[in-house]
Amino acid sequence: GLGDVYKRQTIKMSGDNIIMYNSSQICVMNNRGVQKYAGNVDGTIRDFFKIGWNKYLMVLDTGVSTIKFS
Repeated sequence: GLGDVYKRQTIKMSGDNIIMYNSSQICVMNNRGVQKYAGNVDGTIRDFFKIGWNKYLMVLDTGVSTIKFS
């Protein structure tokens, strides 16, 4: 189940979004629980934060990646 997928996860708020991530996956939901983004990541996520309208910066141990939501 979903709980298994997100074991040992970090949960943080960024603006109106709820961000859940662990070492290999990330899921972003809005404050109404609607999933905005879900994906696997190549590397360990160190941080994740909003940098613009529907645009986020994902800091990995291997580098930095920008995500844009539709």
